[in-house]
Amino acid sequence: MSRSSESIDSTVNSVTDRIRERSARSRNEYLRRMTAAEGETTAREQLSCTNLAHGFAASSHDDK
Repeated sequence: MSRSSESIDSTVNSVTDRIRERSARSRNEYLRRMTAAEGETTAREQLSCTNLAHGFAASSHDDK
């Protein structure tokens, strides 16, 4: 491995570590919400595919 490749690898590793640290709290919250929602069902059987798409389009950004 060339010296340049080693430098790039260490830079990528450093940036990746900082991203992991910075996003740990929000990622854990996301994973907690996904686990909590695992058994929940939706009322999709009440909407056709077309109406379902329009329903999502009308939803707030946080609900999408």
